[in-house]
Amino acid sequence: MKRVFSIVIVAAALFAIPSCKEVVETDRPQMQALSDSIFHTYNTVGSVYIVPDDRSHLKVVLGDAQLYKAGDDKKKMVAEEIGRMAIFIFGKDNYLHDGKLIITKDLKNHSGEPADGIAVPIDITGLKKQNGG
Repeated sequence: MKRVFSIVIVAAALFAIPSCKEVVETDRPQMQALSDSIFHTYNTVGSVYIVPDDRSHLKVVLGDAQLYKAGDDKKKMVAEEIGRMAIFIFGKDNYLHDGKLIITKDLKNHSGEPADGIAVPIDITGLKKQNGG
């Protein structure tokens, strides 16, 4: 009887885990792919910190002194490009709705909220609609 009960508990846990939006361990490969893509695309980036906050809000923190000094149009363009990368990597049917690009001049940043951070919104829902999603 204990064995049957244990099997039922394990089975229930296995079915519950994929449906839980807060489980981000399954997103680790996509987060690494996004990080790699950012490093490959922007050669002035010194650090990347990515957090899919409750799997619907993406936060990307870049340590990039040149982008930090760049104009607002350049920052908005990079935010949009990173949003497009995220849609491609996480898949068009992902849970992401919006995001935020935070730029710091600290090339070795390991914080999700750097003191000198400049925030730029990422409209993932809008980008999905542009791409037919």
